[in-house]
Amino acid sequence: MPLSSTAKNASHRRLTADIIIGLCGSALLFWLGQRIEFFEWLYELTRDYEHYQLDELLLVLLSLVPASFWFALRRWQEAAHLNQQISQLAYYDSLTQLPNRARSLAQLEQHLQRAQQQQQGLGVLYIDFDNFKQINDQFGHATGDAFLCRITERLQGATRSVDFLGRIGGDEFLLLIDDCHDEHLLEAILARLYQALAAPIRIQQQHLQASMSIGIALYPHNGRSSDKLIRAADAAMYNAKAAGRNQAQRA
Repeated sequence: MPLSSTAKNASHRRLTADIIIGLCGSALLFWLGQRIEFFEWLYELTRDYEHYQLDELLLVLLSLVPASFWFALRRWQEAAHLNQQISQLAYYDSLTQLPNRARSLAQLEQHLQRAQQQQQGLGVLYIDFDNFKQINDQFGHATGDAFLCRITERLQGATRSVDFLGRIGGDEFLLLIDDCHDEHLLEAILARLYQALAAPIRIQQQHLQASMSIGIALYPHNGRSSDKLIRAADAAMYNAKAAGRNQAQRA
């Protein structure tokens, strides 16, 4: 995070300097163009250096005006693209393209603040895949990466558009469910999640079965801070593993 902030600040400083230089150059040319003395100086220059033509000099000088704006625009586009790349690296997982741990925890804070302001419930689901290490060890990291991408697609298909899904670890995911007062809503979402992973995942010639344990913490019942909710959901997830895996447990 400190590195990405430094890179952002550096790109902003370069962009600001380029724009200032371009605008100052254009303003200087415009100011000189308003002065009769400037054209008289050009005329005297052409008399001293007759192989230069006055109109050619004017053309060169005037061409610098759009060139300076073009240069500033190009620098702005490069800086915007760089900032987008920095943001992608800082806040998103490179494999699944899901928000990473830092972005997920920041999002939890925002959801929690909204729940407090609107006096609503919030569901925090800590998801861990039981057999991911076995898949990695048996079939290799390439297959493990493909497995994570496939289960990410299935999880996204099983959640609502208003829910938040992030990857916070190797095979650990965080799902935030807004307005989670309704017991039936939570049960319905859990049913969709497990139904989405019921069918085996085919990767090359392998048919892999996903198994996940889910820990559930609810605001405000299990905590009023993001740290307490995460710890409660994490502990409930380990309870689900201890109880036989491939199931959900509440804090």
